Amino acid sequence: MTMLWVGCGAPKAPLADKEQALQIAKRVMEHWKSGGSMDDLAKEQPAILVREDLWKKGAKLTSYEFAGEGEDFGPSIRFLIRLKTTTADGKTAERQFGYLTTTAPVITFFREEG
Repeated sequence: MTMLWVGCGAPKAPLADKEQALQIAKRVMEHWKSGGSMDDLAKEQPAILVREDLWKKGAKLTSYEFAGEGEDFGPSIRFLIRLKTTTADGKTAERQFGYLTTTAPVITFFREEG
């Protein structure tokens, strides 16, 4: 008697393209820095879905710098980015966050929690 087991695992998400992810991350940072909104990016073709709480709360991005070249992180590319922001009440802050960028099937740019 011969038995055959067939896997029923979930399909794997496609891996992000590192160069395309870098271009997306730069596009998002420049758009924020120029005063654009996350909604603008969601309306582009192809859409870029962004989640960044500082931006959502009205912080202005005055400068940014990539720390390193990015690394594979599951189906995403993880970038460390140093930000200099100004809040609505004029307070400035410099921080570094990790951002995850996917390039397929949907383009996303999300700040890591924590």
